[in-house]
Amino acid sequence: MKTTTALAFLSLCYASTAYADTFGSGSNTFDIEFVTIGNSGNAADTTGAPNPAGSMAQTYRIGKFEISEDMIDKVNAQSALDGDPLSITKDTRGPNKPATGVSWFEAAKFVNWLNTSTNNTPAYKFDGGGNFQLWQSGDAGYNAANLYRNSLAKYFLPSVDEWYKAAYYDSTGSSYFNFPTGSNTAPTPVPSGTAADTAVYSQSLATGPADITLAGESLRDDGPGRQCLGMGRDRT
Repeated sequence: MKTTTALAFLSLCYASTAYADTFGSGSNTFDIEFVTIGNSGNAADTTGAPNPAGSMAQTYRIGKFEISEDMIDKVNAQSALDGDPLSITKDTRGPNKPATGVSWFEAAKFVNWLNTSTNNTPAYKFDGGGNFQLWQSGDAGYNAANLYRNSLAKYFLPSVDEWYKAAYYDSTGSSYFNFPTGSNTAPTPVPSGTAADTAVYSQSLATGPADITLAGESLRDDGPGRQCLGMGRDRT
């Protein structure tokens, strides 16, 4: 049975055509690759969990890979240089390992930095004391259907529906695969690599996570689905 989560920093990675956006400055520069998830207006999946899930009215982009520890380190360093340090905490395994141990609120501040550092509207509202707030009707970008996310933001954390569609949706058959490798057959578990029809799972804790670009490979490479789900991006 399919299950999913809206966590920003944990998922599988699969190849597809991607477009990179650049952030930071100097030694703190890094790229995040995004893939386009099209076929807007698709029906929801009613066979998995959560149920229903995956219906999206608009085209959007989503991160191809997980957010790495190196990206967090560079945002921490750049934000400190800019006089407003984020000081995001995380586990430490290696620069190309997925950033884990990050709270949702820290992830939201990370996304806000991606927006504000590129002259865009922050996605999430925090008061002067750093406390999370809901957007209010008088705020620019207020959306009554989603009080958490500002509609003017360019970068944001994916919703369950955004995550689910990118992971499982089959644009060819307008249906949903059982696994995010673009297949109804479970992928072969591996500790690392990009071999076809593999994914990093069922490993010991001692093995640890693979690098963000070495978390398996899809059987297919033909559109939305099977990508890594790091964070959402608007459709512009």
